Amino acid sequence: MRTLTKTVPILFFCLLAASGGFAYQEHHGHHQRWHTGINVSFGAEKALEKALSMAGINVDMHGRAKRPLKILGVNVHAGGEFEDTTVVVAARALLDGTFRSRLECYAAHAELTGTFEGDVVLKAARITLDSTTVIRGNFSFSAASIEGLDRATIEGSVSERPFETPEEKWSELSDDIAEAARVAVMATWILSFAGIALTGMALHALLPEHVNRVVETLDDSPWAAIGSGLVFFAAAPLLTALAIMTLVGITAGLVGGLLYLVALLTGQIYSALWLGRKLTGKLRGTASGSFYGPFLLGLAMIWLLGIIPFIGWLAGFLSLLLGLGALWLTTWRTIRSGRG
Repeated sequence: MRTLTKTVPILFFCLLAASGGFAYQEHHGHHQRWHTGINVSFGAEKALEKALSMAGINVDMHGRAKRPLKILGVNVHAGGEFEDTTVVVAARALLDGTFRSRLECYAAHAELTGTFEGDVVLKAARITLDSTTVIRGNFSFSAASIEGLDRATIEGSVSERPFETPEEKWSELSDDIAEAARVAVMATWILSFAGIALTGMALHALLPEHVNRVVETLDDSPWAAIGSGLVFFAAAPLLTALAIMTLVGITAGLVGGLLYLVALLTGQIYSALWLGRKLTGKLRGTASGSFYGPFLLGLAMIWLLGIIPFIGWLAGFLSLLLGLGALWLTTWRTIRSGRG
């Protein structure tokens, strides 16, 4: 239990870092800057001085954009001040900010409740306007349905176009989406690698003897570790669920589930260290007992194998089973020796 209380907070912190749970990450694509993440938020107190693209599951923009801005997301809320051309591509777009220049929006559902001083080009399956919507430029739209057109204030011309988009425009948007996806995948890969590396270093700093014992078990019987890891991987969730279903076993089930989560988070640490020591031993001709160099080398090998199509998932799964099995075997042997 003492080991668990030391390790779990570090594991959860590293998991948060690896999953992109922070507000956003900044990257530079081929032609422009990107802010990407699961939840991308830009506060009202911030200002964008350069052109930027934002991409995420949930994108919340309340700052001030002084240069062209592109926003790509599932749920987009644009409530800030936009002084230059703005392009929004979303499943659901809520646009209640102040847009001082041209706005283009492509969405499944677009809701406009802000002030739009420039032209607005809107293509969506459903468009919603209301009495707070003010469009001082021209309003061009394509939609399967539109609500509130009679309640909105539109000073320029209103034109409805066929519900289609020129191929050139969609090609440009698809290029932006593809670039955002590439940047997001690379960022996720780097963050995941950094997260597991930090977790491994923290675990070694806290429990160096434990880590070495698990790796020694893996070195002695790798095939037994794979078999034990597969049984543990499949059986532990079932036993945990069965325990929680009984009133008496709720506490044990919750503790077991937490331990299972910890084992999943640390499984690849042991297999990475084992693989790294094997590789450095082959290169040097002697067995290596060090940690940092072999661990980072083994982890890099597993992560690089993981990006290979079709076989990457298998390499990652086998490394997880190796670590889980070795951890389980070491724990079981420790328990048996304690009883003896």
